Amino acid sequence: MNKFYINGKFFSTRLTGVQRVGHELSHRLFNGLTGKGVTCEILQPPTWMSKSRKRALWTTLWEQFILPLRARDGFLINLCNTAPILLQKNQLVVLHDAAVFDMPNNYSKSYARWAKFQMRKLSGSSSILSTVSEFSRQRLSLALEKSKSDFFLLREGSNHVHNISTSNFILDRLNIRERKYILAVGSLQPGKNFRNLLTAMNEIDNELILVIAGGGDSIVFSSGVKLDSDRYIQAGYVSDEELKSLYKNATCFVQASTYEGFGLPLVEAMAIGTPVVCSSAASLPEVCLDAAIYFDPQSPSDIAKAINKVAFDENLKKSLIQAGSIRADHYNWDTSAKELIDYLLLKSKNKA
Repeated sequence: MNKFYINGKFFSTRLTGVQRVGHELSHRLFNGLTGKGVTCEILQPPTWMSKSRKRALWTTLWEQFILPLRARDGFLINLCNTAPILLQKNQLVVLHDAAVFDMPNNYSKSYARWAKFQMRKLSGSSSILSTVSEFSRQRLSLALEKSKSDFFLLREGSNHVHNISTSNFILDRLNIRERKYILAVGSLQPGKNFRNLLTAMNEIDNELILVIAGGGDSIVFSSGVKLDSDRYIQAGYVSDEELKSLYKNATCFVQASTYEGFGLPLVEAMAIGTPVVCSSAASLPEVCLDAAIYFDPQSPSDIAKAINKVAFDENLKKSLIQAGSIRADHYNWDTSAKELIDYLLLKSKNKA
């Protein structure tokens, strides 16, 4: 294959964990492929679609009907869960998790139906499949009745945080500049387990408050959870610069999820130098290894015990920061792009 296309639909949506993968890998794949003399083009929906109130509908129609026509003379790389089902071959799709099968109640019914249909269609075609963790590889292989070896393992990265400046104005906006806080990141949907995390705050030292950064997507997620407590501040959607400031100034970062295909905020926190306290569920122990203190996400008391342990033990914090820095170095977007390029070129060579 001497021409590659990258599905740039993700540029039309708000930047979250999955879209981060697209943003970080797309330009690296473009530069890496063109550097090897291979033609590559990033295809994006028209700007007006991104600005439309019906953005999700328009960009999905573009992806399903216009994109396969534009990419028909080459190989299409899809980095963010979705891909044109009409393109039965000559494409790769990265499926980040099997959550719509494992935890369908986390999603709106319409999104869950469409996502399941699309993933089954893609897995039944000659598309190359990829995912981001051994956990997701296992869960997807069961859900889609595929072999684990059918999924190319694509590592995510953490080194993007080093190119982001900080914006401490967020500390003033939230009135936390002089306060000790625990940071959590994610949308207010059930899988993030914020209800148990907030319950755990009743057993956490009164010095500490909880700050949750992240927005929601009513099209993708179900109505989620309602949180009400004076121990909690909802920061809402924040910029990269604001989020980096929140990481840097947090007492610790906590990921209480009951389900994650990867957990990008974990490696962001580790790369920035924030100690990590983490759920023992799903892919999270695989991502962190010995660079986190773990807890049972179903037990608020266990969550509180782990947070208290880290928050008030300076030696433990230093140890976690050091281990986290080493672990974060394992996740590098440049390495990920190179591994994917080598894999795709090898596959195309074998087909030739």
